[in-house]
Amino acid sequence: SPFREAVPVALGPQQQAIYVEHTPDAQLARLAEVAFEARDRVPVLIIARDRAQCDQLVQSLRLAARSRGFGVLSDDMVRSLSRTLYEQDPGQWKDNLNRSTLPLGESVGMEKCWRVTVTDPRGGRGTDYRVDDSSVD
Repeated sequence: SPFREAVPVALGPQQQAIYVEHTPDAQLARLAEVAFEARDRVPVLIIARDRAQCDQLVQSLRLAARSRGFGVLSDDMVRSLSRTLYEQDPGQWKDNLNRSTLPLGESVGMEKCWRVTVTDPRGGRGTDYRVDDSSVD
């Protein structure tokens, strides 16, 4: 089946499935670290508490990606599935949904990597994320 059950995976320097930091900035830094590490192996879905946090996380993660040297690829690497985007541009929202489980890019000599998709609770419940790549399991 192309639909998979979410399974917690130990990530980051302490190899944990859950991290709770002391400050919002430290939590965001940890989120970026874990998300960018995980995207080397699988598509990443981050579910924010609401649409405002979703929009903020998208911008913060794109900045974090740029600071890690991803440059213009950052906008394609970090995709929004917020209700805000859906209301402003349903076509872009649908494109982001379709791309959320596709590899970011593959070329000769490069390993496959994946996107980081950020959604609000609406995108975290009742939205099917189809993964056709057998290496994602």
